[in-house]
Amino acid sequence: PISATNGVRVGNGAAGTLTVSTGGALNMTGGLLSVGLNASGNGTLNINGGSIANGEALRLGFNGATGTLSITNGGTLVTSSSTVTSNTIGDGSGASPATGIMTISGAGSSWTIGQGALVLGSGADSLGRLTITDGGKLSYQNANGAVIVGYLGGTGEVLVSGANSLF
Repeated sequence: PISATNGVRVGNGAAGTLTVSTGGALNMTGGLLSVGLNASGNGTLNINGGSIANGEALRLGFNGATGTLSITNGGTLVTSSSTVTSNTIGDGSGASPATGIMTISGAGSSWTIGQGALVLGSGADSLGRLTITDGGKLSYQNANGAVIVGYLGGTGEVLVSGANSLF
């Protein structure tokens, strides 16, 4: 496994791709997992059978950027978060519209949120889309996190389909 202590950024003001494949692991002990951030950022994260354990929260598509995340083939993502740091998908509330697109697909593929809110589509003209299909799962370890779909002029979308898919 690879360890990171001060966050991971994929596509920070530029294009970037990170893939964690079967048997691979990224263990984060602090900081945000940021995919697609700041103007001209275009980040892609593929968790294809691998795992990421994150010390803080997910920021997918932030402040003028586009972020894409897919969890497939039994891949797992765990964000511990805090009550003050939200997990965001498509957050342009900082200044510029942003787009975040996330897919969790297939049996065993999952995202577990420790605590804190999940916000999809925040800020004018921003888009946050979450698709869970074919047995994919999103779950909370603690039931204190709000889910906000569309906020401050943004558009949020959640699609759940297929047997055993869970949101």
